[in-house]
Amino acid sequence: MKTLVTAMFILALPVLAHAQAAESNGGLPLAVENVSAATFTPLLDPEAGVWNDAPESMPHFNRTPPLYVGDATDTGERPEVHVRLLGTGEGSLVLRARWADAEKDLAAGGTRYPDSGDKHIYKEHSEQIAAFADAFCVMVPVKRGPQSPYPAMMMGEKGDPVELYYWRAGLGLQLLSGHGRASTTATTKSVPGRAVYANGAWTVTLPMPKVTPGTPLCFAVWEGHREQRDGLKYFSLWYEAK
Repeated sequence: MKTLVTAMFILALPVLAHAQAAESNGGLPLAVENVSAATFTPLLDPEAGVWNDAPESMPHFNRTPPLYVGDATDTGERPEVHVRLLGTGEGSLVLRARWADAEKDLAAGGTRYPDSGDKHIYKEHSEQIAAFADAFCVMVPVKRGPQSPYPAMMMGEKGDPVELYYWRAGLGLQLLSGHGRASTTATTKSVPGRAVYANGAWTVTLPMPKVTPGTPLCFAVWEGHREQRDGLKYFSLWYEAK
């Protein structure tokens, strides 16, 4: 898992990221519908009626260049990710993201086999090593609220760390932390969420505590059937929850 997200937010366009930060008082907003909810639980239902009234945003996605020999070239296709945000009375957000995906690609996981090697290695062997899972991630600064410049998109930096709400098909949702390239680690915090594949599309819902107005968010999508993994993915620049 750590390897998969190590290069998650490789930034190919640092100039654009800082230009976007300069527009932080009105550029690239993500609309939020405020609702009254005692808990996150009913809002995590992707088909809950409350989502129908939430305004929809469609962040623009870039694609990282090929990283490995034999990687597919960029066809120019981009996922159309429909993002809706609900704000709760306690100043937190629940996010719903929906995007079309031609194939449902789940993480293969691993299986234990008898092995004559040392006991501390070879405990679990990867299966289907040429198959990759669909995935989705939201990155948000640990420091909430308006800010300029934004944290580095390469998983934050030492003075400006980030949280990553990372979902991987077949494995579920987890909260990661990062403070720079190759710093991504799993936390012990559990994150409730839902993921549904239906009618050729994924829908993922997840909560993000204490995301106050003006907090920047950025997104990433991996399509397994395109052999996307590690830093090879679609990614957005920073947007702001309004």
